[in-house]
Amino acid sequence: LLQEEPPEPFCETNFRSWLQSLPRTGAVVVGHDEHFSYSKLAAASVILQRGGHDCAFIGTNPDVGNRDVAGYLVPEAGSLLAAIEAASGRKATVVGKPQPDVILRLMEAQGLAPEDVLMVGDRLDTDIQFGANAGVKTCLVLTGVDTESDVTSLPPAAARPD
Repeated sequence: LLQEEPPEPFCETNFRSWLQSLPRTGAVVVGHDEHFSYSKLAAASVILQRGGHDCAFIGTNPDVGNRDVAGYLVPEAGSLLAAIEAASGRKATVVGKPQPDVILRLMEAQGLAPEDVLMVGDRLDTDIQFGANAGVKTCLVLTGVDTESDVTSLPPAAARPD
């Protein structure tokens, strides 16, 4: 973890001074951040460029947005990942949904077979795909991002909720 966040608001002189004081960074991890800013974007971009491929770039999930109470999409971790990928020229490795590693490890630790597990989620592209990738049954709740019409318009090869 960084001892000190980048200076806000962004000022190139202050940013360069802050950046020079940083020790070698082994990874940039991006997840949900309601305080994401231009300074954080610049910091992640420069740290990734400076560290090259010795600096891991990890994303928690590719969800681009969630619905607020009024039904509008608001940014989620995937939007932040996309911004940092564009700014740094690097591609993140996503370790959370829809990658099945976490659910497979949990099933193993709890002694559960795939037929004993139900993945419930509100997103087709991450939650339902997550369950499908792990070989478990899935249930789409219609209280979040995706709707019933999204399900009916899925391409034939897409993961569908059970």
